[in-house]
Amino acid sequence: MKIPKSITAKIQKKEERERKERLHEIKEEKKEKQKTNKHNEKEVTLYLEKLELSKRIFQWTKEGKKIIKDAIGDLSLYHGGWGHCSPSQIHPGCWAAFILENNGTISYRAGYKWMGFRAYYDLKKPEEIAKKLNFDYLEKIWHHLNTGKVFKDFEEEIDDDA
Repeated sequence: MKIPKSITAKIQKKEERERKERLHEIKEEKKEKQKTNKHNEKEVTLYLEKLELSKRIFQWTKEGKKIIKDAIGDLSLYHGGWGHCSPSQIHPGCWAAFILENNGTISYRAGYKWMGFRAYYDLKKPEEIAKKLNFDYLEKIWHHLNTGKVFKDFEEEIDDDA
């Protein structure tokens, strides 16, 4: 039996379309890998700055434990997008929280909207904070703490509980 030319042509057209789509996917994957590599290189060069920010944040939480001791429970010190990966890996609906737990532990939790945790870290030392979280996220946490915006969040939590 001979396959009609029209079917052969459609098969060839489909194969060509799939080949082009795959080439496009490969290009996009290569771009993503380059972005991630660039981000990782930046994170390595900024490690000392990340460590310094982490030490300041860690010190703030030590003082923060005294301020909120037994007052509220776990406190979200900062919440926003993901801080544990390259910004190019962050998609809409991603959330993360940097939390001072009632027992004094610092934790980082991240997930997707309407879903559970994707990442969860207990951060016991400034070095762990600097290794696990990216520079931009650490800057945002420090800004939130240093400017006092965190206290506005505390007030809102207290008001919500009242």
